[in-house]
Amino acid sequence: MMRSTLTLGVVALLVCICSASVSSPDLSSLALRKMGSAVKTPATLQLRGGMQGKTSAAHSEDSTDVSRSSRHQEMFQALWDAKEKHGDGLSADALADILTTLREYPEFMYMNVKTDISSIKEYAQAKDKAQHVACFTHSLERNGANIFVLILLQHMTSLDRQAFELYTPAEGPMREDFEKLGVKVNIMKPSDPGYMVSLEEELSNFGAVFANTIMSAPVVRTAQKLGMPYTWVIHEAWPQDQFDWYASKVFMQKGIDAGIIKEAFQSAEPGSGNVCFPAKIQMELYDGLINKAACQVVYNGIPVASIDQFQKEKNRKAIRAELGYTDDDFLVLHLGTVCARKCQHVTAQAFSKLVNEKGVKNAKLLIVGARYIRQHEIDYISKVKKILKEGGVMNRATIMDIHEHVLRFYLAADVVLVPSKNEVLPLVISEAQAFRRPLVASNIDGLPEAITDGEEGFLVPPEDPQALVDAIYKLQQSDELRVAMGEKGRARVLRQFSHKAMTTTYMELIDKMAPEAPPPVAVQEPPAYTPPGVHSSLTPEPTPTEPVLVDMDMVITDWDGAFCERWLAKHPEDEQIIRGRTKFEIERNFPLEKRDEVLKVIAEPGFYSTMKPFPGALEALKEMVDEGIDVRIVSAPHPQSAGSCAREKYDWIEEHLGQAWIDRLILARDKTHVMGCMLIDDKPVVRGSSTPAWDHIVYDQPWNQHVSGKKRIMNWANWRDVVGLSAPH
Repeated sequence: MMRSTLTLGVVALLVCICSASVSSPDLSSLALRKMGSAVKTPATLQLRGGMQGKTSAAHSEDSTDVSRSSRHQEMFQALWDAKEKHGDGLSADALADILTTLREYPEFMYMNVKTDISSIKEYAQAKDKAQHVACFTHSLERNGANIFVLILLQHMTSLDRQAFELYTPAEGPMREDFEKLGVKVNIMKPSDPGYMVSLEEELSNFGAVFANTIMSAPVVRTAQKLGMPYTWVIHEAWPQDQFDWYASKVFMQKGIDAGIIKEAFQSAEPGSGNVCFPAKIQMELYDGLINKAACQVVYNGIPVASIDQFQKEKNRKAIRAELGYTDDDFLVLHLGTVCARKCQHVTAQAFSKLVNEKGVKNAKLLIVGARYIRQHEIDYISKVKKILKEGGVMNRATIMDIHEHVLRFYLAADVVLVPSKNEVLPLVISEAQAFRRPLVASNIDGLPEAITDGEEGFLVPPEDPQALVDAIYKLQQSDELRVAMGEKGRARVLRQFSHKAMTTTYMELIDKMAPEAPPPVAVQEPPAYTPPGVHSSLTPEPTPTEPVLVDMDMVITDWDGAFCERWLAKHPEDEQIIRGRTKFEIERNFPLEKRDEVLKVIAEPGFYSTMKPFPGALEALKEMVDEGIDVRIVSAPHPQSAGSCAREKYDWIEEHLGQAWIDRLILARDKTHVMGCMLIDDKPVVRGSSTPAWDHIVYDQPWNQHVSGKKRIMNWANWRDVVGLSAPH
């Protein structure tokens, strides 16, 4: 499980304590070393505010040194006892204990801010829940979709940033894999009575949902109804009119039908969840069913470094010998669950032609992925064997069950086949490319996004055994061609299917899903403690000068006005929808059938450069600068037209504020990385992958009226009432 997210907060408190006026540096460093097993703190840390080593002459007196040194040692022993009581996990209760201990030693407390302990405990619990992610899979069978989740969680759990629990409808061989990562595995069957009620109860314990495969639609729909952030990864390429057939007949998923799948797609909204596809063509397959603004393509990555290590440690000749192949054999590999969708029967037909018609007498076929769970799979395996027997090549073919470790098969192979009739972007393609193996694959769905015909392999029509055998034969006839295509495949996997790029993208999405916890409540600071006989001149450091960050759209500029000007020319009946909108993303205020058109308007050339400033906005910004406030305009380019949006915003700043203000413009999709004391923004909640250093000041708009507990600017005429209270001068 994840170490408490408040560990760094404890570190900050301890650093402030240790930086108080203490004549014995050995005690401070000893204390940090003692606490190190819990907080893992570097020896040197940058301090902000508080008592940063400022001492008076009185503190140099020997008697005072002894007194404070003894008191310091006593306090650290009490802190250490509190830490030992709770172990290294530093839970909310542990933090409360430590803060209670600190209150008993007020002379060492951080002097600028003191926070109510019960409030901090509530904050800790809320943060822990926010970082607790429920992960849903459709099974625990060993397949590409589940291996994807395993790879992802291996990376995420190693970072210790979120805690994951896995939910799945049935037992399977991959339970052990996930439990080795420290991930708890729970069985919940959608077919069970009361499943939806139980699901809501379970989700109430989590801050976010990670749903894998289209079969997690009921989970996603529940998260949507509860207002929980989610990431939904769609691996399938199911035609919209065949949802029921695939769910019930192919995957035998009870409790899942076309209705719930379509409802989950149609309810996906940008800002509330992420719907991810591993291929562009796959996202297009669901066109008209889902808001594209809520979607993004994330190519599945593979751990190339692990594959390289495997190749370094293993010998191809020895592996082939173990599998029963000689150096002279030409080995054709088809790896994937044996089923009608992946067309192993077409492979069997093509292989028969390769031997009987092309005369390739050293050809061998290895099919890996047979399983005997569902009757249609059992029947299909029999069909494949029958074709091989009728072709007289059964003695040259091997059909193996699903294997946990498949890298040896790639190392042994000469060519890899992916002749599926329905596919997205299976890992087998990028894994084969990492091993420099040429591919022959169907020219369908997402496969052309990974293979260019004639470059990394050949693309052939689906369910065409003659085209398949012709391509295999070309590769069999030329060692040079196989090597050249293998090298191009290797270059492509490094360029396009980076494991690091995939995990980083999903890590950012999951980080952004974590809801904001309410901040701890500050309480009145008691007078600083001064030991008897000591006349202290300790004073806090002045507040450091930090920028005031100001959003651009609907804070400085009339974004809605620019949109109205374009939209109402075609749709005058929609004025009230725009003027009275209650949702931050403009397209979410419109019916589903109009949303694509809305996004096209936003992407029109000149949209951002023609926006008008809000009354008083430019004057307020200039007044802030004149009064010594470091103002930075921080804006996020719209993903629909990021390039033109960024360029036009620079033009707008130069036109309305002048050349010098260009240096004050910061364009960032994630504003939590920008340093400042406050961010003035109309967005109800500003999330990102980091904990922001700034306070969110809400710029009043209809879509943020539900936000409470934050300072609010009603218009630019009253900026001093809010900014002037805390902005540096």
